[in-house]
Amino acid sequence: MNLKYSMVATAIAIALASPVMPAHAQSAPIITQASSAGTIIGQVKEAASGVYLQGARVSVDGKQVVTERDGSFRLSGLAPGRYSVTVEFLGYQPRQFDVEVDATSGVRVELSLHSNTASAEAVAMDKVEVRGIRDAQALALNQQRNTINYTNVVSADLLGRFPDNNIAESTQRIPGVSIERDQGEGRYVTVRGAPKEYTTVTIDGVPLANPDSTTRGVELDTIPSDVISALEVTKAITPDMDGDAIAGNINIRTKSALDRDDLTLNASMGVGKYQLGNGANERFNATVGQRFGADDNIGVLISGSHSKQGRFTDNVETLYERKSDGRILPTEVQIKDYEGVRTRTGLTGRFDYRIDPGNLVYFVASDANFKDREFRDNLIIAMDQHTAGSTQTTGNVRATFDKELRERTYDKNIRTYNLGGEHYVGEHWKFDWQASNSAAEKTTDPRMQFIFRSSVRPKMDYDYSNPDFPVWSIIGRPDAPATGVNLPESWFGFRRLNERWEHSEEEETGLRFDADRALPAFSDAGNLKFGVRMRQRDKSFDDERYRNSSTADFNKLGITMSDLLCDDYSNNFGYFEAGRRFCRDIFDRWAGSLLDSANHVRLIPDSITGDYRAEEDVNAGYVRLDGQWNNLTMIAGVRYEQTKTHGEAAQYDEDSGDITLLSGGRNYSNVLPSLHLRYEAGKNGVLRASYSTGLNRPDFMHVAPYRVLGEMDGHLIIDGALGYIRAMRQQGKVPEGSLGAALFAQFPEPAQDVQLARTLIGLMMGFRFMENFNQPYISQSITEFWRRWHISLSTWLRDYLYISLGGNRGSTFQTYRNLFLTMLLGGLWHGANFTYIIWGAWHGMWLAIERALGVNAAPRVLNPLKWAFTFLLVVIGWVIFRAENLQVAWRMYEAMFSFGTWQLSEPNRANLTGLQVGTLVLAYLVLAFFGLRQFYNQPLQTKAPKAAANSDEVAADGPASAQPRAPREAAGDPAAIAYSPSGALVYQPSWLSQLPVLATRLALLLLFAASVLKLSAQSYSPFLYFQF
Repeated sequence: MNLKYSMVATAIAIALASPVMPAHAQSAPIITQASSAGTIIGQVKEAASGVYLQGARVSVDGKQVVTERDGSFRLSGLAPGRYSVTVEFLGYQPRQFDVEVDATSGVRVELSLHSNTASAEAVAMDKVEVRGIRDAQALALNQQRNTINYTNVVSADLLGRFPDNNIAESTQRIPGVSIERDQGEGRYVTVRGAPKEYTTVTIDGVPLANPDSTTRGVELDTIPSDVISALEVTKAITPDMDGDAIAGNINIRTKSALDRDDLTLNASMGVGKYQLGNGANERFNATVGQRFGADDNIGVLISGSHSKQGRFTDNVETLYERKSDGRILPTEVQIKDYEGVRTRTGLTGRFDYRIDPGNLVYFVASDANFKDREFRDNLIIAMDQHTAGSTQTTGNVRATFDKELRERTYDKNIRTYNLGGEHYVGEHWKFDWQASNSAAEKTTDPRMQFIFRSSVRPKMDYDYSNPDFPVWSIIGRPDAPATGVNLPESWFGFRRLNERWEHSEEEETGLRFDADRALPAFSDAGNLKFGVRMRQRDKSFDDERYRNSSTADFNKLGITMSDLLCDDYSNNFGYFEAGRRFCRDIFDRWAGSLLDSANHVRLIPDSITGDYRAEEDVNAGYVRLDGQWNNLTMIAGVRYEQTKTHGEAAQYDEDSGDITLLSGGRNYSNVLPSLHLRYEAGKNGVLRASYSTGLNRPDFMHVAPYRVLGEMDGHLIIDGALGYIRAMRQQGKVPEGSLGAALFAQFPEPAQDVQLARTLIGLMMGFRFMENFNQPYISQSITEFWRRWHISLSTWLRDYLYISLGGNRGSTFQTYRNLFLTMLLGGLWHGANFTYIIWGAWHGMWLAIERALGVNAAPRVLNPLKWAFTFLLVVIGWVIFRAENLQVAWRMYEAMFSFGTWQLSEPNRANLTGLQVGTLVLAYLVLAFFGLRQFYNQPLQTKAPKAAANSDEVAADGPASAQPRAPREAAGDPAAIAYSPSGALVYQPSWLSQLPVLATRLALLLLFAASVLKLSAQSYSPFLYFQF
């Protein structure tokens, strides 16, 4: 027997011979004294197997905690006294017992739980108990039930029921998770239907390096599914998790010797054949672990896996194109035969040292290797010159045939190291730290391809009435088959030999520190958690391509394509006959002289512009607040991530052949708030709601600024109208006065992209979007507030009231009067009530005062005193705006400014909870951060300067003058109004010519006031917005 078969069989025999502990009746918990005063600590394990239970719920005096992966739990801050402890675990009999906590010491509890399937009677009668994997999956279900956010957990024992070769295929068992396959085998994972790049993958919380050079999606076909303890899929990330997981995070949890008592030993072996191609299917894995030390506080575990599959795949693909006349026509068919061998090897080792119940140090190392050697026979049918009557289903074309063989072997490796610790300090603090390194490498060597092309390009009919089995018929060639594409070998001649070599590397080094403090005053099980994280990732890719297209070199070999073909035939799906297959040794036998020839040349620019180096540094910090109120549990917090990228790539000039190294980088920051709620509706019902934010960083190949000059031959290919207009503008092809020029002139960087995109989308639908609120509560003056608040309203007030009243064209007093009257009428516009009129007068008064004082309405630096004063003025205005009448407003003002005598009423105090206060504080923090970020990243434009004494132009300085319009002369404008070349209004000096205009505006103003009064009289609410 093969040596590896013997070794695995021996391991299995040892595992089967190991004694199995029988199930016993429930034993009393072991209660001893602990050193920490006011604390209950302990461990919960499964009685029959000795496996420690993660996810068990421990309740003491209204407080609840959930056990960690080693079954441990900790409850602190308990006053001296007697407490009832309840332990519950799904699928197991609950336990309840009493403990006594004194003032000088704590309590340590060791507890075993029995499955509901176990019974004392069964043991007493010496019956055999068969439970399968129910207990193992109960571990995962309890973890899933007790999580606050959306998380799915699947145990390794359950995954072992399925013939999954890799982690990607294992995840498809989880709801909301799907996989992308390669040759029928899972490779990439997608969560909630999002692109694979939106999902992150970690091992014990360490981000995996990615061997793929083109995407951030991790190739999970590299990792065997036999070396894991459980899969955790988090679909709504919390603040302590990395923010680049928009769709979710997949955490691969490794096995630990401390997960159970005594020896851990298991092994499995599987041998079979695939039906298609009769390829071998072998799979072996083994795990051994043991606990050491006087207290069994040291654990060592090693897990290994090896698999090998001989895979054969049939594949037929048809490509379609939409032609200029609107027809969708087939343009290419590829009939592919795949034959390959895939080998996986995985090895994981873990060392755990529990120094004492409050301190744990661990080290984890894992290595996964995936090697794929593949041969692909391919017959390509290129179709062109479609006849006028050709359709998507039937037609006639000219056909060109290529027959090729490609040999490709790539070797992928992912290696991860993780050193970390968990430490409890005092009664309330817990500290976690982690230092990690993950490295990935992928090499494609060899990758060679023989291509032969038919010298005969016949006419061909196609019929896709049955899309699964189309019919192709070659016309006018007696040597061709009646139907099908089993073509004469004599048609084909040598076209070229391709050679390609690829190598990519990625390495990430990470540091993490987390602090967790219990907050019993906040809630029953309140916690404040905060921490920092640093990630440094380096990526490189090298691509080399060569080609020999010399027919003379091939003719020197003295062979034809027929000499390279073997006796077996390509017959995909038993229908698509494509002639004899190539022999698998043709590269070894015949490629040598072609590779050594001077005609075997390097392809430029393909071998230059594909290479790149990229670096990415991410520094993050977060604050997380946990709370529990009876059946309601909450996680709220915010994460800040700062990203710094740098890339290097080559620029190639096709005209001169010059190669220039380019580099570029970017620094940016993101604030990622999240909120998760969990409500336990009953013993068997849990409701969850989550809000989380994340980001997706660009693929590393897009960080590097590679380019080819002259490649497009003057044709611009840019995705989207925004990029197109920008590129045209850079080339000077956007004429002045056009829409594109006007848009770019209107919106400054960095807001240009967002504003322009929004404008273009609106124009496509027939109207124009505008930014209506621009972080108004970061304003440091009332003037700035009205440049940020309700911009459409303030623009209307400026254009149709302030300027109509004269704007700043008169004396200083008249300017102040116009500001005051504009806001007064703006208040009346909101509704026919004195409260709105006073609100408008309040803002108008402060606008006039600030203009008199020369207040800067577009500051670049935040002054906390100015901001606080402005915020107070705005809030004072909102009180009377919101009040039903003046009496109510006055009572509210009395309450606001009577600090010595006023307090909340008894009902309000009773209804005000810590959750409400915490939510408000978190909301204010998030709003403040977003406001500050926009304040510094996108400051307001400075106000247009006042017109000189000898100038006819008038500066727009009323409400919302941050983005003054540029009107153009239109037919019917009064003679007194003209326009300067810049588009500003110019008023002629003759006031008599303006009388008709003033009369018309007065009439419109009176009509407007009357309509407001009329509408307001028809409802109890005077607020105009409520009338519609």
